[in-house]
Amino acid sequence: MQKLLFEVNRDVFGGGFSRREYMDLEQNMYSLRDRTLDAETKCFQAHGPFPRSFRGVLPALLVDGQQDFADGKDWETAEREMCKAIGFDGVHGKRYPSIFDFIQDHINIRAWVTMDGDRKAVNFNAHPYFEQASDDELRGLLDCDFRGDYPADRVAEFMAFLDPDVARFFQVHKSFNNNLTPGEDAIGFEVVVNAHDALRFIRENRPQVEGMVAASPDASEGNGPR
Repeated sequence: MQKLLFEVNRDVFGGGFSRREYMDLEQNMYSLRDRTLDAETKCFQAHGPFPRSFRGVLPALLVDGQQDFADGKDWETAEREMCKAIGFDGVHGKRYPSIFDFIQDHINIRAWVTMDGDRKAVNFNAHPYFEQASDDELRGLLDCDFRGDYPADRVAEFMAFLDPDVARFFQVHKSFNNNLTPGEDAIGFEVVVNAHDALRFIRENRPQVEGMVAASPDASEGNGPR
């Protein structure tokens, strides 16, 4: 599987200078800027990784030990050199205004989380979790049938950093538990990932865990859509 950056912003400044910004699936940001060396030659400078909310002087990203690189080359070459320096395979060919627009163009892995005793579910797309999950984490999901256990809980906990609805769910869940009267049992939650969607992702993208799929529920049945 290719490890790609996704372009999420372009800026053009006075004097012909420009900047492009990129995001990975964990929402780490990177920046690439062009600058003039002399009257005609341009080079590039890269920065990152940094969080989306970062304010201040961006951390320099050295390419081949240099702050200035790709002298006299084009943007595509500079992107390739930057990606190589940080262990990425390249920049995705399509520009996205946000990581969520990228996700909607790719596999939608349906999932939902509910509080104990509450039938109302918060639905979310678990695709970003699956993209970064280790083989052991995927095997853990297979072992628990993609629901109701710690491996499934970790899916929603990870997505709380990316999906505002999931983050809001955990805020409400924490508030309920903080306001229990003495002696009341804590309120739990359950996470369910659609088995059909999850198995499709594993079979198409992570064939090294295919051996575990044979012991899992049939993908045609799964644990049902939501």
